Amino acid sequence: MLPTIPSLTIRARVGLAILGLSVGTLVVMAIAVYLAFERELRENLDDTVRLRAASNVQLVDSTQSPPVLLSGPDPGKERSEGEAVLRLFDSAGNVLDDASPAAETSPEEKALVLRAIATGNDEYGSIDLGGGEDYRAVASPVLVRGAITGVLVTGIERSQINEPLSVLRLILAFAVPATSIVLAFGSFWIARLALRPVSRITATAKQITQGDLERRIEGVKTKDEVGELAGTLNAMIGRLAETVERERRFTADASHELRTPLAAIETSIDVTLSQERPSTDYRHTLESVRGQAHRLSRLTRQLLLLSRLDSAQVQREFEKLDLTGLVEAVAATFADANPEARVFVEGSSEAVEVRGDVELLARAIMNILENAITHVGPGAAVDIRVSRVPGARRAMVTIVDDGPGIPAALASVIFQRFRRGDASRSTSGTGLGLAIVQGIMTLHGGSARLASSEAGAGARFELTLPLAA
Repeated sequence: MLPTIPSLTIRARVGLAILGLSVGTLVVMAIAVYLAFERELRENLDDTVRLRAASNVQLVDSTQSPPVLLSGPDPGKERSEGEAVLRLFDSAGNVLDDASPAAETSPEEKALVLRAIATGNDEYGSIDLGGGEDYRAVASPVLVRGAITGVLVTGIERSQINEPLSVLRLILAFAVPATSIVLAFGSFWIARLALRPVSRITATAKQITQGDLERRIEGVKTKDEVGELAGTLNAMIGRLAETVERERRFTADASHELRTPLAAIETSIDVTLSQERPSTDYRHTLESVRGQAHRLSRLTRQLLLLSRLDSAQVQREFEKLDLTGLVEAVAATFADANPEARVFVEGSSEAVEVRGDVELLARAIMNILENAITHVGPGAAVDIRVSRVPGARRAMVTIVDDGPGIPAALASVIFQRFRRGDASRSTSGTGLGLAIVQGIMTLHGGSARLASSEAGAGARFELTLPLAA
């Protein structure tokens, strides 16, 4: 494996990796080709020697004693130029006739002859006849009535295979490094083209890190991994921009909501301390300050709850709950706190169990009930129904009040933070109640929606949750 060098670019590392792999692969292939070619040439040379030996045996006159080697054709003047061997030996290993005087005999040749005499069979071998030339030779016994009267040696110079092998070695010695270099540069060029979009992604990412969240990665339209990466990053940047914008608006709205009670407290105190006043005025000022302090305390608790909803730790604390029992308990608590309100709960005929945080789910239902009191009045009538969604493993809690309903202009924004209708701005609400409901439902894998209802039929909220496995 090619070690990772931090100072090198990916293009360079890819080029070096391809170079190493190609060199190793080509060297192994070159060795295999060379060995196979050499083996094939050796076998062809042995076949040629065998055929020549079978033909040359016809040139031996074995009727004479000792046998005589007749003169035969010398194709290509191989024997006269020392490129081939044709000699006749007697049964003791001595030369009787020599048709290839240009190639001197040697002890290796005599040893091959003696081996053929001893075995009575054709013996093959590579022999050195001096002058640095090797020959491939076969010693063929000459038989007369079953007795060996001589041995005929037929040989061919090995240069017939050495020269092609030398040429092959030169070709491979040039082809292996040349091919490796071409592959390395080719892979470097291909990697450069493939990674060019990554350079654009990097440049855009640097601009985004400087705060320009409106930038997007452009010019990467390929339907491959890089194109998918660019699309994913664009989607991530879009969500990040939305999150930053949402948090910016949230911070601004929170600052505005906090500033109002603080300004009221500061004004009340300054006006009261501007001159001497009777004790009743001081008492009235303290009551006003306490009211604003309660509002600040409630707003702070709601902000902390919203922050808690963003934590993954909450999900690890989920437990299996009976949704009908939870709704009935919340309705009873609400009825005790609002004796003029009329709350009706219709449970499901079958068990409805969900997994969740009992306090958060109770808070979500209570927020909608309190929202009804805020907009309808203390005598509001609220119907709550718990059911299973047909054809889906989901539970639904439907909450309907008898108020005038929510204006269509606000229907799409009521779950946003600090969104309140004009009529509710004079109340003590913070505009976070329904946003908390949406956050709790999302945390539990469910949803909260304002369902459409007839004019004057009141607000209809539908909370859905996945059933427990």
